[in-house]
Amino acid sequence: MQSLPKTEAIAQVNALAETVRQAATTDAFKTSKAATDACENAAGELLDEAEAYRIVGTFQLLVPVAEQPQALAKVRERLEADGLTITDTRTYPKGGGLLSASRGDGYGLTFDSAEPPAMALLVVSPCYRPS
Repeated sequence: MQSLPKTEAIAQVNALAETVRQAATTDAFKTSKAATDACENAAGELLDEAEAYRIVGTFQLLVPVAEQPQALAKVRERLEADGLTITDTRTYPKGGGLLSASRGDGYGLTFDSAEPPAMALLVVSPCYRPS
């Protein structure tokens, strides 16, 4: 497990979220929050944040339901161009959908239709040792 200051992990989570926001062509996040979360050891036990942490960023974007499929397609195109691996895609019968992706360094995200016109974005860092 690598060491990294929490401020740098938060910056990475926010940068990945900003990439999604720009690709989805929305003006700003309606809400955004980055928080630390516990990591598990090999036995599945939660570690104290003084031993290991990860950053979980939650963001909300407002995208009209009719535009959500286009937003998901644009985000997918951008993430693939940036070298991320698409791990899941879904289309919902009433509109919208879901897109999940991961980066080689352990960062991952899910961009999902929520209560219209909201879209939820979850960005998670890998586990790090505090430095």
